[in-house]
Amino acid sequence: MLSDDLTTAFNELSTDLAECPRNLSVNPVFIWKGKPVRLIPSTHQKATTLEMGGFGIEVGLSLITLREYFFTVDDSLDVIDGQVVVLDDQDLPVPIAGKRLMYLGGTYTIVSARLDPTQTVIRLDLKDPSK
Repeated sequence: MLSDDLTTAFNELSTDLAECPRNLSVNPVFIWKGKPVRLIPSTHQKATTLEMGGFGIEVGLSLITLREYFFTVDDSLDVIDGQVVVLDDQDLPVPIAGKRLMYLGGTYTIVSARLDPTQTVIRLDLKDPSK
């Protein structure tokens, strides 16, 4: 299955990134609600402008993680129409866009959180903390 192949590839790549001599001081995780979530960073999306509600927002960084890793650390997460949301106290969906996470000592605002068609990989587009 494609989802199994994506999971295997993600795990191999994140392990390789963690073991790379240039990355030994960098832990390939972001912090969500005080808990680490494994990731693969992407600079491919850097400086991409997303149109959100008629306003352009520049992406500072995109992080890629597996749905299972992200959802394991936060059982209030859910997916609606391919977008990751948080369920509030009444189980109503609240967009995850606008929430913050920590990565490499910086606090980033989530611009969008999208699930791929296989329902396996989540891409978090983050706003540059300096903007």
